[in-house]
Amino acid sequence: MTDAFDRSATKRATEAAQADNAALRAIVSRRLLEKANDLLDQMDRPYRVFSFGGKDNTYRERILDRPPAGELRNIMTAAAIALDKHLAIDKHDASADAGQVASLLGALLADLQARHGTSAE
Repeated sequence: MTDAFDRSATKRATEAAQADNAALRAIVSRRLLEKANDLLDQMDRPYRVFSFGGKDNTYRERILDRPPAGELRNIMTAAAIALDKHLAIDKHDASADAGQVASLLGALLADLQARHGTSAE
């Protein structure tokens, strides 16, 4: 006889999906951190400026020693956003881990109390 209300397979599937999502978040978090680092490096590299213009719509370019102030601000903002998102992912996963540890410790304490006939009060 099967139990029509058995959700153990659903629970296992949910746990597997959560583990997969955590692994993917770790990959994305790492990529965000690497991108933030790359962006910060761009602030000290030569920078190509260009324009299209004139009656003939000509293309002109020039290499500067480093990006102009407006671009430096944009690069810094993009790097800061990438770093913030990296930290948000890490914080999310750290709080989830803390909840799992607390749940495990609670279960262990309840088991010990049940085995030894004691209570936490």
